[in-house]
Amino acid sequence: MDRVEICVIGGGPAGMCAAISAAECGAEVLLLDDNDRLGGQLIKQTHRFFGSEKHHASVRGFEIAALLERRMADISGLKVRQGACVIGVFDDDIIAYVRDDATYRVKAGRIIVAAGATEKALAFPGCDLPGVYGAGAVQTLMNLHGVKPAERVIMVGAGNIGLIVTYQLLQAGVEVAAVVEASENVGGYWVHADKIRRFGVPILTKHTILRAEGRDEVTSAVIAEVDRQFKVIEGTQRVMACDTICLAVGLTPLVDLLWQAGCELGYVAELGGHVPIRDSSMRSTRNSIFVAGDLAGVEEASAAMVEGHLAGLTAAADIGRSPADINDRIRNWEHQLGLLREGPKGEKTRAGILKMSILSGSDQPVFHLPATDKPSHIFDENLYSRMKGPRAVVECYEQIPCNPCVRACPVGALNFPEGDSIVQTPVVHVEKCTGCLKCLYRCPGLAMFAVDYSLPGTEGLLYIPWEMTPLPNAGEAVELLNRQGAREGRGTVERIIRGKAMDRTTIVVLKMDRGLLSSVRGFRPLRLDDPVICRCEDIKKSEILRAVRSGLHSFDELKKVLRCGMGTCQGRTCQDMILRIISGETGIPLDKLQGQKKRPPTKPIRLGVLANDGDDGNTSGGNTSGRNSSVGISGGRDGDCDKTVCGCGNSGTGSDNQ
Repeated sequence: MDRVEICVIGGGPAGMCAAISAAECGAEVLLLDDNDRLGGQLIKQTHRFFGSEKHHASVRGFEIAALLERRMADISGLKVRQGACVIGVFDDDIIAYVRDDATYRVKAGRIIVAAGATEKALAFPGCDLPGVYGAGAVQTLMNLHGVKPAERVIMVGAGNIGLIVTYQLLQAGVEVAAVVEASENVGGYWVHADKIRRFGVPILTKHTILRAEGRDEVTSAVIAEVDRQFKVIEGTQRVMACDTICLAVGLTPLVDLLWQAGCELGYVAELGGHVPIRDSSMRSTRNSIFVAGDLAGVEEASAAMVEGHLAGLTAAADIGRSPADINDRIRNWEHQLGLLREGPKGEKTRAGILKMSILSGSDQPVFHLPATDKPSHIFDENLYSRMKGPRAVVECYEQIPCNPCVRACPVGALNFPEGDSIVQTPVVHVEKCTGCLKCLYRCPGLAMFAVDYSLPGTEGLLYIPWEMTPLPNAGEAVELLNRQGAREGRGTVERIIRGKAMDRTTIVVLKMDRGLLSSVRGFRPLRLDDPVICRCEDIKKSEILRAVRSGLHSFDELKKVLRCGMGTCQGRTCQDMILRIISGETGIPLDKLQGQKKRPPTKPIRLGVLANDGDDGNTSGGNTSGRNSSVGISGGRDGDCDKTVCGCGNSGTGSDNQ
C-alpha cells in the first residue's frame, strides 16, 4: 500500500489547482483521476474565460487545461495516476481505487475531493428517444471528436452552459431552432445570450418542453408557455421540427464519496443540491477531508480553480507544509474568490454561501453589490461621427467579473469608472481610442465592436469580432443583422483582419450605410443569391465559389471535392455554368477551360446491362489499352458469365485479364 501526504481525487480544474498549490508548498501529492486526459470539462471548452489574468481571463478552456498540465509536470513531488477510479474513502484515510483491472490502496495524510458535478436530467414523454442529449455529450461530440451532432436542435435551458453550447453548435454549422427557458429571465451572462441572438436564435423564456415526438428518433418537440408557477398555459402549445433536443438544465454535485466517507451534507439549492458542509478553508466536517470545485457547490470553472488553490494551501498547511508566505497566498486566493462572486450574477452563489455559513457555524466571506436592470444600448452617434478612423464600442452592459478589454487597451481608453474592481461595466473614452482593435479580439464575450464614420460619402465601416467558419470573402455581399438577428439591409465585406495574436478570433470589416452603424451587430451570407447550380447533387453556387477561391480551378478538381457532374445528367446541365463561375473568379478565359473528362458509359445505364453482351461469341482478350475501348466480358448472352468487371482503369482491366 502506498503512502502519501496529500491525495487529490479528481483531475478537473479544481483538482489540478489543488495539486499544484499543495505540491508547491513542498507536500508530497498524488492526484487520481478516472479519465485518460486531465482537465475535466476544460478540455471541451473552446470559449474564452472571463475574470482577470489571475483567473486565466481571455484564455480558452482547453488551453487552460494544457497550461495547468504543463505546470504540474514541472513540480517535483507531484504524481498523477490517470485511469484510476476511486471506489471508496475509509475511516483510516485509506483510499481504494481501480486501475487496469486491479485494485489498489493508498494511505493519505489529507484528502482533497474535487470530483466535480454531473448533468441534471429532465423527464418528459419521449425523453428516452435517440436524439435527446445532455449538453456535455454534445460538447464532447463536437469539441473532442469533431462530430457534427445534429442538423436542427432545440436547446432546453438558458444558463451559461445552454448559451455557450448553443453558440458552439452554430460554430459547427448546426441550426438552433430555439433556446427554451422556463424562468422569466435568461440565467446566463447577457453577452452569451447576445451572441446567439445576433444570429437570429430566439430565446423563449417562460417556456418549457412538453414532449419529444418521433417513432425511432426525435423528429420534433412540443413546447408551451408556462406561468410563474411553471404551470402550462393552455392553448400555447406548438410543434417545432428538430432532430435533436439538447438538455442544459443544471448540474448536481457528485458527492457520492463524501456520503460514503461520512462527511455531513446539507441541501443548498443555490449551490446545486446536496453539498458538503465546510468552512471557509474548504475543510469538510471530517477533519482530514477538504473539498473544492463543483462538488463543493456549482459555480463557474474560474471559481473552481480558485477553490482548488485554497484547498491545496490549507491542506498543506494542516500537515506542516507552510512556506513563509502561505498566509499571503491564502488571503490572495480568498480575495480572488470574493471578486468572482461579486455583482448581480453572483447573488445566487452568495445566498448559497450564506446558507452554508449557517449550516457550518463558521463565518464565510459574503459580498454584496446591488443588482441592476439591463440598460438600453447607448450609442452617441454625434460623438463617433466626429472621429477619424475606427473607434471602439462597448456592448457589455452587465456587472460580471471580467477585465481583458481594459487590460488590452494600450492607451487607457477603456477603464472602469469606480475603482479597481473588475465587476463593473467598462467605459470607452472615444477621444482617446486609437482604433488598435485589441479589445475586440480579447473580449471573451465578443461584446466589443468598432465603427468608422470617416469614409467619404454616405458609407461607414463596422468592425465585428468573428469566430464562425467559413469566413466570408472580401467583396462578398451580406445581409446585415441587428442585435436581435433581424435583417437591417445589405452590406459588403470590406476586408478580414486576422493574426496569431488574435487566437482564432478574426475581425470582419463590413461596409454599409452610415445610418446602420448604430444598430447592426451581425451578418450572414445572402440567402437569395445562392441558387443551386448542380441540381443532381444539390450543390449551391456558394459552395462552388468557396471551392474555387480555395484553389480548385478546373471542373474535374471540383468534381472530386463536391461531386458536381456525377449525377444523372453527368454534367450536361451544370458544366457550362460551373465553367463560367471558374472563369469569372479566376480570370481564366472560357476557351482555356476544359469540361470534365468523359469516360464510357457516356449516359447512365443499369449495371445489369453491362453483363448482357449482345455480341456473338467471346469478345474477351481484345485491346483494352485505350480510354474509349470496350472491355470484353467472358461468357455468353443474357448475363451468363463468370464475372462482371465495372470500371476501365488499371484495376478493372487487370482483373479481366486474370
